[in-house]
Amino acid sequence: MGDESKEREVARRYGFARPKPLIPFEPLDSSAQATVSERLGLRSGSRVALIGVTDPGVAGLKGGSSLQVSSMIPLEPVDVIIYQAESPFALRRVSELTKLVKPRGVLWVLWPNKGRHLTKDHVERACFATGMTCTWTTGVTGRLAGMKFIHRFADGR
Repeated sequence: MGDESKEREVARRYGFARPKPLIPFEPLDSSAQATVSERLGLRSGSRVALIGVTDPGVAGLKGGSSLQVSSMIPLEPVDVIIYQAESPFALRRVSELTKLVKPRGVLWVLWPNKGRHLTKDHVERACFATGMTCTWTTGVTGRLAGMKFIHRFADGR
């Protein structure tokens, strides 16, 4: 028992036993936080299709913005498609959706952050198989992560 008290005494002497002062946490203003449309890089006037999106933060894009947002599968190519996949099985649809993105358009694939059954690797493989390339990965909302895909340019256009 004597050895433990000596160790504590030495620790106190060298400052290891002192409690560290707490740093006050100040939450960011809501104005300082990026909105979902800013995180996704959506420009005003863009034609956007939300497919399978159930998250209220992303589905809120349909509210009041300068975007042309639809929740239906487009009949002609659009600027941006935002697709939410909940399982690896749902990624089969990616090849169909890449045909509905304009040549200079973007396909965002969203998936649950904390999900173990669907990971970033699953999403990458599904999109690379369709001939698209990943340019960005980000946390879209607190619950969803997303990857941005564009068409590969053969001639450096």
